[in-house]
Amino acid sequence: MEAYTWLWKWAAIEALEAHTDGWKILSNILLVNIIRADRISGPIPSPFLVESAHVVDIATATRIAQAAIFSEKDFQESFDIKQQGGMGLAVVLFVCAPRVNDSTSPSPYMFTVQRYPLHERPLGEHSGLRHLTQWQGVVKGVANGDLVISDISRMIESPPPTTVSAADLESQLEALEL
Repeated sequence: MEAYTWLWKWAAIEALEAHTDGWKILSNILLVNIIRADRISGPIPSPFLVESAHVVDIATATRIAQAAIFSEKDFQESFDIKQQGGMGLAVVLFVCAPRVNDSTSPSPYMFTVQRYPLHERPLGEHSGLRHLTQWQGVVKGVANGDLVISDISRMIESPPPTTVSAADLESQLEALEL
C-alpha cells in the first residue's frame, strides 16, 4: 500500500474535491475495496487489486468498519490544516476480503485506515479547475497495472498539467477504454 501513497493521496484530492470544495473533506472519506493477490489466479503487478473506490460519508464508513474511522482528533487536525491554508486531512478506508479458507479471521473483512495530511493550498472554486470525474478508472487502472503513468503523461502536453482541462483529460482516458 505504501508504494501507492501518491495514488491514494491524488485519488482522495479528486474524490473529495479538496481543491474546490473546502468542506467535503470534513464529512466524507475515500473507501477503496481491494482484493488480496492470493485470491487471484495469474500474474498481477501488486499484492492486491483495486475492485472499486468511492466516496462515503463518515457515518457510513463507521458502520461498514464497525469502528470509528474519523475521530474528533482527525476532525480537529483537518480543521487546523484548513485554518493554516491547506486542504485538510484526507482519510482513506481500505476494505479487504480475508484470505481464502482463513477461519482465524474474526471478521469476514479486514480494514485499514490511512490518513494523509494535505497541507498544499487548494486552488479554490474560482480557479477554473474541474475535478476529474473518472478518477476511479485512473485509480483502478494504475493500481491494477492496466494503465501506466506514461499513458497519462502522453495526454498532458508540454504546458503544466494545470492548463489541461479535465474534460480533455477525461476524453483521452475514455479513448484508453477505462
